[in-house]
Amino acid sequence: MEFGEWLATMLDLSFDYKEAVHLIVLLVLDHDEMVKTLTTRREVMGRINGFIEDDELEFVDAEAIYAAFASMSYGFSLLHDRFAREL
Repeated sequence: MEFGEWLATMLDLSFDYKEAVHLIVLLVLDHDEMVKTLTTRREVMGRINGFIEDDELEFVDAEAIYAAFASMSYGFSLLHDRFAREL
């Protein structure tokens, strides 16, 4: 699976955990230090590193890509209904 296809698949899967995403965000906003926001870090970082190695990309920060991916997943899961209404 190419990176773009994998990313789209992962975003689609985030809808299966919409309630969990909402709860995590509420706990973060409430300054709960116990909640983990990067729960799939090992798996996703391994996949991102694989894409980087396969494409022989240099100077790519896998952790930055993962943080952007996680932010996009959380944000889209939270706001997709609002985006749909506004668009």
